[in-house]
Amino acid sequence: MDGQHVQRRGERVCAVALDGAGYRGAAAYAAVAPAVITHTGMAMGGLAGLTTAGQVAHAYEVPPHASAVYACMKPGRVTRLSAAGVPREPHRSR
Repeated sequence: MDGQHVQRRGERVCAVALDGAGYRGAAAYAAVAPAVITHTGMAMGGLAGLTTAGQVAHAYEVPPHASAVYACMKPGRVTRLSAAGVPREPHRSR
């Protein structure tokens, strides 16, 4: 995992785990994107958080590829999960 962030507001907790998939630029993106996802997700929902972080990737000359899983929970409520990204391709020996 390259990045993570937890955002709390009252009893509500939202968290994200981000994997930069080892592409160029992923380390810098992984330092910024998790907080973008949790802050936006807390206010507007997981899909909005993931979509906003996807747009942030275009600030780089070569947009990094990443996968992220976002979860938001509150006691007595259904836990919500959202995910987006480009999964790693399995290593193939020749």
